[in-house]
Formats: sequence, structure tokens, C-alpha cells
Amino acid sequence: MTDPLDELMELKPTHASALLIDPIDLAERAGKSAHGARRRANVLLTAMSVAAMALVVAVGALFLRPTQAMPAGSPSAAVSGAAIKGSADVAPYTVERAAAALIVGGAQPDKVCLGDYTPGGTCTYAVKLAGLTWSMVPWRETVGSTSYARGFLTGTYDGTTFTARTVAELSAVEVDTPPSVIPAAASAKSLIACEVTVNADPASGLGNEPLVFPGLEAYWVDMDKKTYMVATSGDLGVAVNAVKKSVMGPACIGALPATGTLTDLVTAVKKLKAAKVDGVFGAEVTVQSGASIQVDVVANVPGLRERVVEVVGASIPLAISPTFVTVIS
Repeated sequence: MTDPLDELMELKPTHASALLIDPIDLAERAGKSAHGARRRANVLLTAMSVAAMALVVAVGALFLRPTQAMPAGSPSAAVSGAAIKGSADVAPYTVERAAAALIVGGAQPDKVCLGDYTPGGTCTYAVKLAGLTWSMVPWRETVGSTSYARGFLTGTYDGTTFTARTVAELSAVEVDTPPSVIPAAASAKSLIACEVTVNADPASGLGNEPLVFPGLEAYWVDMDKKTYMVATSGDLGVAVNAVKKSVMGPACIGALPATGTLTDLVTAVKKLKAAKVDGVFGAEVTVQSGASIQVDVVANVPGLRERVVEVVGASIPLAISPTFVTVIS
């Protein structure tokens, strides 16, 4: 089964996260970190500049994640329609927004799933959806009493509910700028020391499992050396075994430092996840434009960055990455 994002960018599916994408391959194409390739959001880009391509990796991943969980025969609509130019900048609740999204519901479509989705209706993060009926989504699939469909939505978001104005099989959004990092990000150089180096053999048949293990704090790709950088607060031996199963190519594994830039970012991510700020559904360390954290949000609305800063502090570099972008043309 082909995925629209694969069709769009001709990406080879491999491993490296639950998305089954090779971060080094993506990072080479997009000029950013592999860690960013795991971002959950749903915007497809056309007319991609290098900056715009970086954003597709940062915000295209949710679109793939549900596909991996869906049963065989799930629809894979082709990307079609004219591009809609959009902005990732902060905008009021009243503006029209758009995204490619996973629509889920029972008798009626009643939520947009922005987190991991299990066929049958379980979603790790969902937003209320109004304005649609299943008759408007004839390409839906059904598992038991739950239906789902990937579709291109436009409408408004009031901070709690996305009210759809239109729904269509997948179109495309051109985002004018990638998320800005405020304040300026710290240097990504020398965040960890290589205590163990691994060079996994692609011919071994491995490299098809998510990189998940106790103590995993962050990972990214050193673009200069084309090497996975893995920081762990757990057992190095456990990390080595996990990396060998999940990575194709060279990897550097190091203990999370007791202090420093990376430790500050990891601590900030944990605080933000624990705070459960309304509208925020993900946060991870990224080194795409220097060391910072990327905060995945439903939409970039007034006051959201300020609420995040209250939790993580004003010194932590933040990149706000919205699922629903503002339609500007």
C-alpha cells in the first residue's frame, strides 16, 4: 500500500521510528534532524523550498503514523487539488485553518486524531470535530462501530473544537515559513560524548523496529558525519542492543550529561508533557536549527507560547509547530 507522503517525496520506508521512515534518508532530503522526522502533524507541502521541505519532515509524520496501524485495504488517496498557502505563525481563533488530518467517529465523525491511532477508535490525542457527517466522507473505512478517514479539512478552531467548513480527499498546503525558534537556539555541537559507537549492518535484516527503550532521552542525526546520536539516562548496553535493531548505519551512544544544554531541553520536555497544556500534544528535543524543543500544537493561537513559557521558562528555545495552519490565500 502506497502512502501519499511517500508518493509525494518518494521516500523509502525503512525503520527508525514507529513511522517506519529512515531518519538519515529524510534528514538528507530535508536538511534537518532525524528526530524531527518523527513529528506528529498533518500538513503536506507543495512548491517546496529547502525551508519548506524541512517543515514537511517536522509536520508530516502524523499523516503516516495512522497508516501503519490501519488494516490492509485502507484508502490511500492521492494528493490532489490546488495548493493552499498557509502560515504557521500565531493567529486568532476566528481565522480559517487547514490541514490533512485523520477523522474518526462512530455514528458521526466527531474527532480529529492527532496522536497515535489504533483501528477501532483509540487515539492518544484527539480534538473535538464538528460540522461533518459521514455522508460527506464517502472514502471512509470502518472497523467495528468506528469509522475513520484521512481527509483535507478547512474550518475554524476555537481552542477546543475544530468546526469544519469543507472536507475533501487529500489536497496540499504550502506553508510560507517553518516554525521560528524563540529565543535563538543553542549550538547543537557536542551535546553528548560518544561512549559507545555502533555501525549496524543494513544487510543484517534489522533496522525495522522503533527506537524505543528504557532511558531513551533524545536522538538525532549529525548531518556532517551522517551518524545517529543517541542520548540515554539508562543502561548503555540496553541502548546498544536497541540501536542495533533500529538503526541502519553508524550511531553514537552516550549518557545524558548531568548538566548542560541537552539536559535542560530534556527537563523542559518532561515538564511540558506533565503540565498537559491545552492545545499542546507533543514536545521533543530537536537539533534541526540548533538545540531547542519543538512543541506540537493543534493550532498556533494567541497566548499559547506564553502558556508554554510559563512551564519551561523563558530561556528554553521553542519552535511551535501547528497541525492546523492559517489559510492566507
